[in-house]
Amino acid sequence: MISARSQHSLRRQQRGNSPFPGATEITELTHSGLHFTRYELDVLRFNTSFKGGLETLVKENGVKAIVLGTRESDPNAVGQGFFCPSSEGWPPFMRVNPILDWSYRDVWDFMQLIGVEYC
Repeated sequence: MISARSQHSLRRQQRGNSPFPGATEITELTHSGLHFTRYELDVLRFNTSFKGGLETLVKENGVKAIVLGTRESDPNAVGQGFFCPSSEGWPPFMRVNPILDWSYRDVWDFMQLIGVEYC
């Protein structure tokens, strides 16, 4: 698991057999310093499962809230609001869903507007 955090947000993704190798590559480039100053991120690596990485973030790093890119149309978004606690059986943290009501087009328009690299 790789986590990148700035003063205001947290990005996390599973490492290894990732279904999104391009996202992993961008995270690695960010960590290597090529984009570090642009995004102002610190990268933490956890050699564990996704859930194990979250447990470490919450217990050992004091993370209380995680900013996510969940949208209402996502399968796991049922019943979530802009702020909602993590699911039962997961480490306790507050989910922050700032783009919950965004459309697919809204996401792409925003990424292009601010020049976010994507794969």
